[in-house]
Amino acid sequence: MSNLNKSKRKKAFERIHLGKNETVRIGDIIGFFDLDSSTESETTKDFLKRVEKEYKMVNLLYDLPKSFVVTTDGENENVYMLSNSVETEIKRMGENK
Repeated sequence: MSNLNKSKRKKAFERIHLGKNETVRIGDIIGFFDLDSSTESETTKDFLKRVEKEYKMVNLLYDLPKSFVVTTDGENENVYMLSNSVETEIKRMGENK
């Protein structure tokens, strides 16, 4: 297999599927956050309210929210609300390596 094909294959796995046909670049992920424990902070609550108000929150829920992912491409930030736990999302990311 040529280096070009290996490079293309590697780029294909630089993304993680979050749900509902939504994928993000792994390099754009700031962090995965457990909804219950992280929303004890007023700062986090204010942050989530702000991104929702600015239409930067993407709802990928199939059920009750358990976690959220914060991403940035250097200019824009987005928050993805997820039904999966943080542990499930991190496991998925590890499977993409």
